[in-house]
Amino acid sequence: MTESTQAQAQEVSRLLGIILKQVVQVVKNGLRELGWWIHEKVTLLSWAFLRIFDKSTVDGVILVDWVLEQRPFTPEAKTWLRTFVRADVGNLGKQTGGGWFYPALGRVFCYTGQHEAMLHELAHAWYQPRKPRLRKQMLAATLRAAGDTTVRYQGACKLAHGYVYGVGRWDGLMDDENHWEMFAGFASYCMGNLEVLPPYLRKLYVGLFYDWRAS
Repeated sequence: MTESTQAQAQEVSRLLGIILKQVVQVVKNGLRELGWWIHEKVTLLSWAFLRIFDKSTVDGVILVDWVLEQRPFTPEAKTWLRTFVRADVGNLGKQTGGGWFYPALGRVFCYTGQHEAMLHELAHAWYQPRKPRLRKQMLAATLRAAGDTTVRYQGACKLAHGYVYGVGRWDGLMDDENHWEMFAGFASYCMGNLEVLPPYLRKLYVGLFYDWRAS
């Protein structure tokens, strides 16, 4: 084999290696997308099935409807949340806050009629079937926001700093990679007003909240 032929063979081998790596990556991406799709569909099917036997309470419907109509949720999000999520409220007349989201049941519970608490739990519900797809983006955006000094977004960035580095004796959320609580936390911080979030965080709420910049 001449030196020229050998060089050509090496170049062909190099190109084939690159192509093979690209093919492997495409397959991996395809399998990952399939996994995300299966997770989302199985979650929604189970929630839809459970709704046959377990309805929202009257107070739950009242609070969910108020929050969805008074905050800038997209029409898609309103329909989705009303279709798949069931809600309950302990005492609609109080405003002390607090609540839970039960992922396996697609159910949110708020101790009181506080709007911020219900929006927070609804954000959890929205995020649940989308967690695998958004996990890395949520963690990266929160870490970036923790070091962002843009005055316009100082409130959101201060919140992110607490999530990443903790506050006082609280270690924050980053050690456990609690990205679902980060998502819900920023949602209830902005209460649907995406203007107060930096763009790299704001984009993660596309579909949930209305963004006038995209209109």
